[in-house]
Amino acid sequence: MSDHTSRGNGFEAAMRNNTSEEGASLHWPHANPDASAASIASAVINEDYHIMGQDSIPAKSLATLGQSIQQSQPPAAQTLSLARESVFVAVICLAQFLTQAGVGSVLAILPVLSASLGITNRGVQAWLIAGYSLTVGTFILVSGRLGDLYGHKRVLLAGYAWFGAWSIIAGLAVYSGSVLFVFARVLSGIGPSLMLPNALAILGVIYPPSPRKNLVFALFGAVAPGGCVVGAALASLFAITWWPWFFWVMGITLLAIAVLGYLVIPEDPRVLSGRSLSVLEFIEAVDALGGALGVTALVLVNFAWNQAGVVGWSEPYVYILLILGVLLVPVFFWVEFRVARSPLLPFDVLNGEVGVVLVCIACGWGSFGETANP
Repeated sequence: MSDHTSRGNGFEAAMRNNTSEEGASLHWPHANPDASAASIASAVINEDYHIMGQDSIPAKSLATLGQSIQQSQPPAAQTLSLARESVFVAVICLAQFLTQAGVGSVLAILPVLSASLGITNRGVQAWLIAGYSLTVGTFILVSGRLGDLYGHKRVLLAGYAWFGAWSIIAGLAVYSGSVLFVFARVLSGIGPSLMLPNALAILGVIYPPSPRKNLVFALFGAVAPGGCVVGAALASLFAITWWPWFFWVMGITLLAIAVLGYLVIPEDPRVLSGRSLSVLEFIEAVDALGGALGVTALVLVNFAWNQAGVVGWSEPYVYILLILGVLLVPVFFWVEFRVARSPLLPFDVLNGEVGVVLVCIACGWGSFGETANP
């Protein structure tokens, strides 16, 4: 179960079991601890098929994308000292903790923010909260693929830095107004969308199936409610004096965690080397069409659902946007099944057990969606 969860957003998971030439044409070789990085790289850049153990690799597809793959033995978690492993797990779990802190903080001090920024319109007040959740929930669809291409550690640290920078800018909105604050909150949500799937992927790669792996995955999920509550409590304390200080402290903390993560998170066991991808190659590798359709559908549904609570369903644009978003969902699945060479969703891992977990996750996230009335 943990393996499926950690690789659910990943590029490798969608490809690893598909070694035929039909369907998706980009296949990743399985890790071979006895093969050197140089031998693997030389194998995949050849124009013909090569067999490594029992894996067949359509190397022409990799050459078309301009990639060569370098694989090395992943560092086992058992090789880390207890102190480093503890800090490593803390840094990973803070991705979940601080994501929820970003939700609870604004929810708790919404009346203070509204008064300070001069906001009286309930629609604008709603977007002080919803703008952040909108980008977290939508861009998470494609961020796992970016981790597969450029390294989960690199993308995780970029998410921490991005979240930190825009949190600081959100605090500076006290000198500007509500427009900058909403803008900063919307963009800051991209940071957690980069952090969450790649943090899970790192745990899935570093830990082999074991009770220890189950424990760290449980910790990752368990910190979510605490993050929301602690974020709300700290924001309320700072609001007693001056609310921008919460966002500045939050931003500085996130930047510090990015630096700490660079030092304690083991290097990615799989990295891409070779020449950089061209624009067209990048578009194909990240499944840009599927990503655009999926993100657009989620944005439209999320926006319409949020606005309906503000302006009501009598406004035509609300239900029109909702209908458009719902109609894009089957188009997205059609593209993933029939068109995309490197689909975003690993349909081979979707089963009844995974479906139950997804329903539980949806209920868990729904618990953070309560609207406060100032």
